[in-house]
Amino acid sequence: MIEYQLNAYFEYHFNTQNPGTGNDSDADSLPTYRVYEDGEDTSLATGTAAKRDDANTTGYYTVRAQIVAATGYEVGKGYNVRVQTIVGGVTRSMVVGQFRVVPADTAREDQWTDARAGKVDTLDAMSTAVKAVTDKLATMVEDISGSRWTAHALEKAPTGSGVSSTATGCEEYLIGEWWEIPFNVRAPSGGEADADSLPTYQVYEASSDTPVVSGNCSKRNDAGTVGFYVARGQITSVAGYETDKHYFVRLTATVGGVTESAMPKEFKIVAENPGGGAHAVTITVQATGGLPLVGIGVTVKTADQTVMLGRLVTAADGQVVFGLDNGNYKLIINSTPGYTTENPYDLTVSGTTTLTITLASLAVTPPDNPLLCRVYAYMYNVEGGDPVGAAEGTLDVFGIITRPTGDTGVWADGMSAATTAATGLVYLDIPRGMKVIIAATWPEDRHEHVTVLVPNTETYNLGADLQ
Repeated sequence: MIEYQLNAYFEYHFNTQNPGTGNDSDADSLPTYRVYEDGEDTSLATGTAAKRDDANTTGYYTVRAQIVAATGYEVGKGYNVRVQTIVGGVTRSMVVGQFRVVPADTAREDQWTDARAGKVDTLDAMSTAVKAVTDKLATMVEDISGSRWTAHALEKAPTGSGVSSTATGCEEYLIGEWWEIPFNVRAPSGGEADADSLPTYQVYEASSDTPVVSGNCSKRNDAGTVGFYVARGQITSVAGYETDKHYFVRLTATVGGVTESAMPKEFKIVAENPGGGAHAVTITVQATGGLPLVGIGVTVKTADQTVMLGRLVTAADGQVVFGLDNGNYKLIINSTPGYTTENPYDLTVSGTTTLTITLASLAVTPPDNPLLCRVYAYMYNVEGGDPVGAAEGTLDVFGIITRPTGDTGVWADGMSAATTAATGLVYLDIPRGMKVIIAATWPEDRHEHVTVLVPNTETYNLGADLQ
């Protein structure tokens, strides 16, 4: 459950839909809201929602009010916000948010660390809260005539969230990290279906009607799934993100001619925390082969993982430097596209300490032919570091230098250019032992040629060669 300090403002966002068509639609009049204390049947506060970004959106509203003792709010108590809308003469209601009030001078820790959760609730209480949220989301799905959205669990995105829901938990990120929302869309009939075109996303700062950034979502695992997409973006100062501010992500998709929007994610930008210990501890995050990984969040916790001690983002050399005292710690590496993590990692500090963490590439299926090696790479855009989108990057055999002994096949004619999947993955199946020149292309007319002696292995990661 999200926490607000006394005298702060709560803020929640939602979309309204036409009950007949399911399309986004403005309400007949401004929706209203009521705030209830947990366990009470009488509303504590009431008000009217405000329209957001009216020139560029349809049916997008926000409720916002100050949490003050004069209204009746009390420290330590929980509250929920219920919205009532009227669209096309049909009245519907839904709970858009829950929060707990904490003292105005409470130190703000990472709200979703194990330590914070342990201080707020017992595990049993947390399980009860999660179930309550799930039940409410299920009701919301029914109330809005069958949402076309299904959020996938990632960074606490609720499974099965309704199209008009707002995130019930506030993620925290550092400048330089990436946010990500995988999701599914459904046909108006309720079955699986791809969107008519790529869904879009907009990121809004709380209380602002102008998006900070916007863009297209990417298709995920197109060959094996239907309607599976991901919205992802890097949090940078250049884009307009600022520390200590809250942001909301709004997704919009059109399926079978029906357009709907959802707001499955809220996050806050927090300042980097290098720790306050006596010794310099350098952590290097790299890929196999020594390629430094940039923009990766690294968190240091106590050995029992109950207290977060520091959090930084890797620089161009793949490194972060913490200040820690002697002792044992745990490291958490944020998920990184194209690589696997094995969190938590052990860290022992004894004076000035260095530690290198090597992330393995995600498993790539080998070719059926045992004489071939699958030469692959995950391709990223130079600006922002996002994965290259579907069919935006290519690998091609530009020339053959030497062939394996006895090989007479016309391999160059059989190896047409391969294009990237939505994850940025691209590969070629090449005979083992062949020495080739591979041409790689990225968007914005970036090209590179590398010479590779294909190893006698099932797969080979070309990523380090392309740097």
